[in-house]
Amino acid sequence: MLVVLAVVAVLAVVAAVVAAVLTTPDPTTPGPTTPDPTTLGPTTPDPTTPGPTTPVGTSSATTTLTIAPACDVRMMYRLHDSLPWEWQQKFGVMMANLRRHFPLRNDYGPHCTYTVYAWRDDATQPFGDSFGYSGAGVYGDKVILEIPKSEFDSNPPSWHRYTVIPHEYYHVYQLSRSGGALCKWMLEGTAACFESLYIKQYEDVDYFGEQSYVTSEVLTSPSAFEDYNTPETNYSNSVFMVLVLHKELVERGETVESAFSKIFREYWAADLRADWKTRFHEVFGFSVEDFYTRLSSYTTNLQSVLPASFPQISEYSHG
Repeated sequence: MLVVLAVVAVLAVVAAVVAAVLTTPDPTTPGPTTPDPTTLGPTTPDPTTPGPTTPVGTSSATTTLTIAPACDVRMMYRLHDSLPWEWQQKFGVMMANLRRHFPLRNDYGPHCTYTVYAWRDDATQPFGDSFGYSGAGVYGDKVILEIPKSEFDSNPPSWHRYTVIPHEYYHVYQLSRSGGALCKWMLEGTAACFESLYIKQYEDVDYFGEQSYVTSEVLTSPSAFEDYNTPETNYSNSVFMVLVLHKELVERGETVESAFSKIFREYWAADLRADWKTRFHEVFGFSVEDFYTRLSSYTTNLQSVLPASFPQISEYSHG
């Protein structure tokens, strides 16, 4: 009976997502061609060989001074039929999991409603001539998920076609709770780390291997990764910094779970739009500068800073 109920629940979630896709009005002018400056992303494509570097010159760390009223954030969905039904089903299940673990409550963000636009990149004008978005990221009140056809066609298919979903969802969580933060490695490192934690728990896939392209610059010039103009492969250096932060917290007496809770939940429960460093000291117990000094004692081996075991997300999230 429990199995039957679980299956029914999953089917209900998928049906709800499909219903949202069918009932959400298709905008005739869904957005400007120039991204809204309240941007988080884009996500670096999944590398097959080390892969491309993070695009330079994005406005991803720009925050907004406009705050929407306190509200429960709504998510609406526009899933294009260029995406396989299997992907759309998985999307529905993942969104239900994500909303359970990290409910979206707006405190300092600019919007109470976000619309997810998702399509495969070989679709022609999936949302009309004036839809000027591409890649993956959060642009104003739009969550953009343009999934490369190559991620479906490769052998085996790339897990990035799914990990991008928790990555961009977590950006909406960051924006809603804190308004964003003027630091790339905190914004992107946590989102990229979370996508790997999610896919490890639900698919038993080690995606951290795709984020292991750590360079020596993270040890010698860590402050450079506060800036989106500093390139990196698949946010590997930013992920490394988040994992070092976790390791430092555990060595100071936090449990694996409580350290993750501080990083993924507690830190973002404040207005970070103008000052992310004071909150860093308040939550973690040491300054950003002290943390950077500690980084110099590490090697660039990502495996050396991973926890020995991974707790369930519900052990450090709101769920």
